[in-house]
Amino acid sequence: MPAETAVDPWLERFAVYLMGERNCSPHTRDGYGLDLAQFVRFVFGPEAKPPHPWRSVTDAKARLFLNDVALHESPLSVRRKLAALRTYFRFLQREGVVIDNPFSLLHGPRAPKRLPKVLAPTDIARLLERPAADLAAGKLER
Repeated sequence: MPAETAVDPWLERFAVYLMGERNCSPHTRDGYGLDLAQFVRFVFGPEAKPPHPWRSVTDAKARLFLNDVALHESPLSVRRKLAALRTYFRFLQREGVVIDNPFSLLHGPRAPKRLPKVLAPTDIARLLERPAADLAAGKLER
């Protein structure tokens, strides 16, 4: 977890939960930690001191954060931040810290659809010529 979130006891417990119970990779844990740090700065302010008042996070604040992130980051980044925050608040619900998950009903932007990679025409021609060449070389039987 980033330095600004490491001293919040619930964020520390969440990091342990991710590694121990969810079996997340350190990369995922660190990414979620950065996403949560960004959320803390946005909602509670850059000077906020932990422990943070997690119960004060409303649906409106959650929407404002995601809208702000969507202006500056890719749709895939927004979706990951949403996943991190949804998971974190689900954890806080399970622990009895919050009653509602302000991210549970929010949807991220659609992931961009990518076209499949295709072979170049020269590669297709070589692929189609290969059986005839192997047959002529005696590597294949009729």
